[in-house]
Amino acid sequence: PDLDATWVALGEADPDVMDRDQLVALQRQVASVKAWCDAVQVRTTRRLRALAAEGRAEAPKDVLATEGRQSSKDARAADERERVASALPGFEEALSTGDVSSGHLDAVAAATRNLGDAARAEFAAHATDLLADAKDQTVDRFERACRDLARNITAVQPGATPADEQAASEARSNVKHWLDRETGMWHTHLQL
Repeated sequence: PDLDATWVALGEADPDVMDRDQLVALQRQVASVKAWCDAVQVRTTRRLRALAAEGRAEAPKDVLATEGRQSSKDARAADERERVASALPGFEEALSTGDVSSGHLDAVAAATRNLGDAARAEFAAHATDLLADAKDQTVDRFERACRDLARNITAVQPGATPADEQAASEARSNVKHWLDRETGMWHTHLQL
């Protein structure tokens, strides 16, 4: 985006006298600048992580919390955004151009947070489709799609051995027994 023109337009904007269409255009400009700032923060976080690995800086989330004046929760989210952007580079470029928002990267981070390495790699293999969906969907809808994809990947992930697969299957099984006090009858619910 033409950030110079956007900055000028934002500086001159007076939302109090704008009609609906003008406010929509203004909101798009605000979203574009926010996305660009978030993309710069992704790059900053990546560099802080490299410096921290060399012992020349604190952990990125600590710097983001103190110097970025963010809550620790927001700093952790920014830290996770960088991990997503590094794993799915198309998302970083789309963020810098305002085609996606930081919420889209947060959705990927939330969906992949508890995945193992193999499942995370399989999730990343869908990067092209995910990016196309993110550009076309609201954050809420994209978040649901990411959760569904992660759930589907997890469901078909093979265990390391047949015994591991059997143990995982048993862990997902659910058996409940209860006595109905009114009828005196036992009830059993099986989920296998």
